[in-house]
Amino acid sequence: MVEINEELYCGFVGDIFLINETNKTIFRLYDDRGLDIVAENTEVLKTVYAQYNHWILDYDRDRIDEIFS
Repeated sequence: MVEINEELYCGFVGDIFLINETNKTIFRLYDDRGLDIVAENTEVLKTVYAQYNHWILDYDRDRIDEIFS
């Protein structure tokens, strides 16, 4: 993520959104800590949650775990 952040934010001011039209997913890079993910299909989010759970920030973990439990 640091490499993406360094490349995309180098002198850039504003929001950055990556859109995957195939699975209708939007990734919003908010800073060097990470990103928000929005998807039309909850199964896409469940897959990301299961595979990358260890990347969830501690201050978000309880709320996100509650959604997917």
